[in-house]
Amino acid sequence: MGAGAQLFGYASEHYDQVWQTLATDRFPLFHHQEELELAEKVNAFMPSVESIKFFQSGTEAVKAAIRLARASQKRDLVVKISGSYHGWMSPTIREIRQPGVGDLYMSGVPKVEANLCLTVPANDLSALQKTIRKRSRKIAAVIVELPGPESGRIPIYPDFVHEIQRLCRKHQILFILDEVVTGFRLARGGSQAVYNLQPDLTILGKIIGGGTSLSAVGGHRDLIQYFSRDVTRTVRGRAIFVGGTMAANRVSTMMGLATLQAIEKNDPYSTLDQKAQKMVDRLNSLFDSAGFPFFAYHFGSIVQIELVAWPTKFSWPRILDFQKRLSATHQHQLFLQSQGVLSLSGTRFFLSTAHTDEDLNHLVNAYQKLLELIPTR
Repeated sequence: MGAGAQLFGYASEHYDQVWQTLATDRFPLFHHQEELELAEKVNAFMPSVESIKFFQSGTEAVKAAIRLARASQKRDLVVKISGSYHGWMSPTIREIRQPGVGDLYMSGVPKVEANLCLTVPANDLSALQKTIRKRSRKIAAVIVELPGPESGRIPIYPDFVHEIQRLCRKHQILFILDEVVTGFRLARGGSQAVYNLQPDLTILGKIIGGGTSLSAVGGHRDLIQYFSRDVTRTVRGRAIFVGGTMAANRVSTMMGLATLQAIEKNDPYSTLDQKAQKMVDRLNSLFDSAGFPFFAYHFGSIVQIELVAWPTKFSWPRILDFQKRLSATHQHQLFLQSQGVLSLSGTRFFLSTAHTDEDLNHLVNAYQKLLELIPTR
C-alpha cells in the first residue's frame, strides 16, 4: 500500500512488455519517443495540461512550478493551506502535517525565505479572502492539494477550492494544483476532474511514473515554455533554468505510459472504490466492537484512519502534546510494518487493483493484534 505510487501493483501484467523491451533493447536513456507519447497521453487525460516538463520527484516539480509562477507573475509570495505537504523544499514546508505548527519543521531555512510562504486554514473563506485581498500584488501563486491537506486528512470543501480558483483569476495569481498523489488516482483526470477545476499549473508524480521516479509540471503552453533553454523562444526572452540527469528517462516514461494505457483500457476506479469501502467498513466495525474511538474513511482509493485527536488550536506550549501524539502514530506504523503491512505515517493507505480480499483479511488481523496491545481504562 506504500506511498501511493502504484495503481495496478508492481507485478502487474501491464508492465510485462516494458520489462521485456528494457531487457532486450539497447535503449537510449534520453531523447526517446516514449517521452512524447506520455506527454500526449497526459494531455488526453487532463486537457488543462497543454504542455508538460518532466522531473524526477514531487518535491522537485513543486520547486519548479513555484519558480515558474514567480517568474511569470513577477511576484514572490506563495499561499498554501495549513497542514498541506508539498514536498520538503522551502518555503512550502511551513506548517506541514498539522495546522498551526508554524516553522516547527523549518530548521535550516533562512527566515527571509520562510516568510515567502503564507498559510490559511482549510475552509476558512474569510481568512483566504483577507490574505489575498491584502497581499494580492505580491502573491505569485496559491498551491492546493486535494481532497485536502495530507491526502484528505483535513478535507477541503469544494466551495472553498472553487473560491481559491475564482480569487486567483480575479487577482492574476496562478492557481497551482498539486496532484502528486491524486493525479490518475482519484480519477482518470485527477482531482481537477472530480472537482471540476481548471488550474493554471498541475503538478504530477507517483502514478505518472508507474512506481518509478518521475514527476512533472504541466499547464498552459505559454507558461511551460518558460522552461525552454532557448531564450529566443520564451516569453519576453526570459527563461527558467531547470535540469535533471534522469528526468524523463526511458524506464520511467515507459512505465508511466504503460500505466495510463492500462487505465484507459481497464478503468479501475469503480473497483478501487469498492475495495476502499470494504476496507473502511471492516476497520470501523473492528474499532466499534473493540471500543476504540478510531475511525476510517476514504476518498476513492485513498484510505485514512484517524487515531488521535489532534489539537484544534495549536500553541507552542502544546508542542510536547503534539509530539506525543505524533510519536503514537509512528509506533502504530512500526507495529503494522512488523506484521507485513506498509502504511504512510501509520494512518494512510493507497489501494491498488492488486490488493485482494486475502490482503484485506491480513490487514484487519494486524489491526486486531494492535488493538489488543493498547491498554484500556
